[in-house]
Amino acid sequence: MVHLIYRAKAYEGNSKDYEFSRLSMETHWGAGYHDTVRTLRHPDVLKRPTNHEGVAVFDLVQDGRD
Repeated sequence: MVHLIYRAKAYEGNSKDYEFSRLSMETHWGAGYHDTVRTLRHPDVLKRPTNHEGVAVFDLVQDGRD
């Protein structure tokens, strides 16, 4: 399971929660596509977890993998 989190751009402010223009949606979709490709390029993400819970969490930005 991969949970991608959209990080708002500085210019969006609170409008990202209710602004659904075609341009905004294409920007969000593009960001999601880019994040998916970037995530799947990291081989650790595709390895099965070895812990008891069977879950591994990666934050590619915070872990310095961005």
